[in-house]
Parts: sequence; C-alpha cells; structure tokens
Amino acid sequence: MRKRLLFVSMLIVGFGMLGLFNSEVAYGKSFVSDQAEVLSDETEAYINQLNDDKFAQLYGEPEYAVITLSSLDSDIADAALELFNSYGIGKKAYNNGLLFVFAIEDREFRLQYGDGFAKVFEDRDGDDWVDQTAKDFLKAEDYDAALRYISERVYQEVQQLDENQGLANVYAAGPAFLTEKAEKKRQQGKVLLTLFVSLSAIVSGGTSGYFFFKQQRVKKAFEEHQVIPSHLMNSTSFQLKDFYKWANVNQKTFNKFKNKIDCLAGLKMYLGEEYLTSIIANADVFDAQETNLLQRALNNGSLKNYFAEEILRSSSYHLANFYDEVTVAEETLLGFENAMLGYLNEYLANYDFSNDIMAEKAALIPEYQKQVKKTAQQTIQEKVQHGDYLVLVLISGLSREDLDENIPTEVVKIVSRVKNQAIFMVDLEEVYKEHPEMRERLASYDDDDYDDIMSSVHFNGYSASSTNQLMLYTLLFNQANHQDTVIAEAQANSSSGGDFGGFGGGMSSGGGASGSW
Repeated sequence: MRKRLLFVSMLIVGFGMLGLFNSEVAYGKSFVSDQAEVLSDETEAYINQLNDDKFAQLYGEPEYAVITLSSLDSDIADAALELFNSYGIGKKAYNNGLLFVFAIEDREFRLQYGDGFAKVFEDRDGDDWVDQTAKDFLKAEDYDAALRYISERVYQEVQQLDENQGLANVYAAGPAFLTEKAEKKRQQGKVLLTLFVSLSAIVSGGTSGYFFFKQQRVKKAFEEHQVIPSHLMNSTSFQLKDFYKWANVNQKTFNKFKNKIDCLAGLKMYLGEEYLTSIIANADVFDAQETNLLQRALNNGSLKNYFAEEILRSSSYHLANFYDEVTVAEETLLGFENAMLGYLNEYLANYDFSNDIMAEKAALIPEYQKQVKKTAQQTIQEKVQHGDYLVLVLISGLSREDLDENIPTEVVKIVSRVKNQAIFMVDLEEVYKEHPEMRERLASYDDDDYDDIMSSVHFNGYSASSTNQLMLYTLLFNQANHQDTVIAEAQANSSSGGDFGGFGGGMSSGGGASGSW
C-alpha cells in the first residue's frame, strides 16, 4: 500500500464509518484522483463507497470527489475551480457537486462546491470543514485518516441539510443567491477595474497585482509589529528584501503573520535556518573543521533558535560569538559520549533480563543483551550528533559535573526506550531460523505493508514477557494472511473503480472554502 493505514484510522472506521469490503458494492467510476500518491487503495475504495452507498441515496444524488496534488502552480482556489468545472462534478440539473482538493507540499486544501450549495455554504470557512482533529492527521502525514474523517464530515453536513431544509430547496436557492450577489458585484465593477489598473501600473517587471499585494501585506505586518531590531536591519549581512521574499513564500506556515507572535516565530526560523546557513557558507574566517562544527550545530532546532534569539537581543552578537560558545560547549563534552557508552556496558553487564522475558527464553539473554546494547549505542550516538547534549550545556547551562551525575539516569532511560524493540528483533530472528520461508515472505512486501504487519503483531498480542517463538510465528503468519486479504480486496476495489471522471456535468461559479495545515 502506498500509505499505511494507522490504527487511529481503524478506530474511526470502528465508530460508525463505512466498511471497506462490501462485496455487493458496484463501482461505476472512481471519485478519487490521488495524483500525490498519498492515499491507500482502501481509502480510495472508502470514498467511492461513500458516494455509492450514502451520497447516492440523497435527493439529486450529489457527487463528492477528492483530488490530491503534490504541489500547486497557481492559487488553490483557481486550481480547484478549474478542476471542478473541467470534470463537471455534480448533477447538471442541480449543480450539486463537492470537490475537495489537497495540495500536499503546499499544505493547503479547498472544498469547492457547485452553485446548488452556494447559499448554504457561503459563510463556511476552511476550519468548518477541516477542524483541528483533521489538521492533526494531516500534520502527522496520516492522509488516510484525514481524508476519511473529512469525507465523513462532508457527508454529515449534506445529510443534515437534506433533513433540515430539504436538498431540493437548497439547490433552488443557490442560483438565486448567486444572481443577487453578481448584481452587487456589478455595481462595484468599475471601481474595482480602475483600482486594478492603477495597481498593475505600480507593480514593476510585469509582476501581477495579486503577488504584489501579498508581498506588501507581509512587509506591512512586520513593520506594524516591529519585531526586526534596527541593528539587524542595518547589518550588511542581513538583506531585508531576501527576508521578505522568504516570508512571503512561507506566510501560510505562520498564520499569514497576523500578530506579533507569528511575526517573531517566522523571523526566528529565517535567522536560524536561512540566515545562519548563508553566513556560515560565506564566512572566510573559519577553516573546514570549524565550519563542520557550526554545521553540526545546525542539526539541532533548539540551537538554531538560540542563535536567532541572541542575534535579535544584541547588536554585538555575531557568528563568531556563536562559534565560540559552541566550541566551549564541545570542550565541556569531550569524553562524554565515551563515558555514556562505558556506563551502558556496565549497566547491561549487571542487568537482569529475567523480568522482561519468558523463562523458557533464558538461553537467549546474551543475544538480548547484545541487541539492546547495539540499539542503545546507536541512540546515544544519534543524540550526540543531533546536538541534544550540546543544548544542555549551551542553553540549559549544565556543567560537566552535572552531566556526569545524570549519566545513570540518561542510560536507564535510553535502555528502557529501546529494550522492547531490541528483544523483539532477537525473537524475530529466532523465528526466521526455524521458518526461513517467513523471512522470505515478509521480505516480499513493500515497506508500508511490512510496517502494517509488524504494527499489527505488536498491537494484537506480542509481549516480550509472554510471547514465545511459536506464538510469534503464529502472529506473523496470521497477520501476513490478513494483509494479503487487505491487498487483494483493495486491488479488486481499485480495478473495479474505473477512472476518475464521468461526472454529471455540474458547475461552480467559484464558491468554496480554503485553508492550510
């Protein structure tokens, strides 16, 4: 599967959403175009079935479609409108189509609706359709859970309209509302045209008035909230125009810089990522080893944020100061990694695994010990490379004595975190020794299906303290069989789903609600 279905998705299904594998469903066409390739076949089948089983039962048989895009070449409202009318989503007699477009890399979405829904959905904004729960799914890149949750919300809204107002009345009110709205716009037409022409003349180099307005809005926000100190604006290394250009591109990440907090957060990110990277690359006072030290510091978000805060705080703080502080912190940490690893060896040499495993697996304790040690060592090394301990010295102000005193606690914490997975890996290898065909079978799955099987094994009963090799083999065998069923049914649904298209000829005059996550 292209995107694994996480357990939270299963919970959503369990709370009353459609079953995926109803063999009686006949798929005439597909209502999903997953151009970004982020949805599983199961989710595509779910949305198809939502149309066939639920939307089709409502008055006028409204059509609900989903398109995912990798990125946008234009404003999402323009893109969604063009897609909606190109495919003609909704029935022509009622203009009752609904199209949800998701631009994954841009982290934007839009629900475009047909003219039949124009009046009832006029005041809805993006948050009405994609609430915080849905945004959490999207931020976690669990697009399957997000699309199922959102699609069910859309259906519930339309169903409520049918119960409360009657969809026949809703469809009839839409065109009349648009006619009234168009008349109001016509009265303002000449004024808007004059304003547009004037603004177009102001913008140089053929830049559109739209993008000019966006850039000016960003600049105005930062000027209004005054978060850029004068010493930074006067610095020869800080180019204000470059910052505004970056801020314009990234404004959706920071709520379009609507308040001082958003402006400050955006400025800090720019300083810690773009600005710091640039001045390190252009600095000619550091040798290769010193530059490498600075670049390693960039691996840690807290250190980048620290640099940004210091730059904003003081006109006398420069890259050289940051380098000196990192160097001193690194000197404090000399030998600390080896001290951690040394205590890890001592701790595991005396660690009693008997409480973590079944008695019959006692002979494997040396292997468990070896795997836990290997995994814990990798974790320590990763934390060092990521600058986690550097942060404790440079930002938290811990001394070497403080760090050394905390080594036992830190090692115990790391071992506790990696122990269960390390034991599972040993148990899995034991299964492979007895059943080499299981290794070959699991190796034949793609990464997502393999992860699904392993997650299901853990979720459905594996425990280091109560699962022996025979029980683990049985779990693996059963979950692999289940995954084969999921794959086969998803492929059957996908193959019978048809191509995206074949809609009823509906149209939209532009009504919709956009947002981002």
